[in-house]
This record gives sequence, C-alpha cells and structure tokens, in this order.
Amino acid sequence: MNIRPIGKRVLVIEEKIEEKRASGLIIPGNAEEKKVRYGRVIAVGSSVEEIRRGEKIIFDRNSGRNIEDYILLEADEVLAVVEGEE
Repeated sequence: MNIRPIGKRVLVIEEKIEEKRASGLIIPGNAEEKKVRYGRVIAVGSSVEEIRRGEKIIFDRNSGRNIEDYILLEADEVLAVVEGEE
C-alpha cells in the first residue's frame, strides 16, 4: 500500500530511541513512558514547506493517527526537526 499525505500532513515511521544511563544501563525506547516520540519522515503533503522527506522529527506522544506501521501527523503537530543526525 502506498500512502501519500495531502495538504499539511506528514507521514512518519516511528524510531525507538534507546537511552543509556550514567551507570551504563540501556533503557529500551519503549520501556519508559516518554512525553515525545521520534520519527523519520516518509512523505509530506503538498502544502508542507518546513519539513522534508528523510528528516528526523520530534512529535508529542499523543499526536497523529496510526495507519498500518506509520503515523500520519498534521504539520503543526511536529515539534521540531532534529539536525545533525543521519
């Protein structure tokens, strides 16, 4: 299935981030209840100007709608673009 967002929407696949504590303990990304989530932009609607395909973004954990393995967000639900990462 191909999903193409329209208007001011962004299609994202969530990335789980592992957190390493000072003690060396690694906490899996889904083990703690986080206030924000991270994702990789798969596609953007025609009215989205600030966000590009392939960028890593931060969005609120309660944002968007789940569709299959993806999350469909309104562009204004994106809190930030993570720069300096591949």
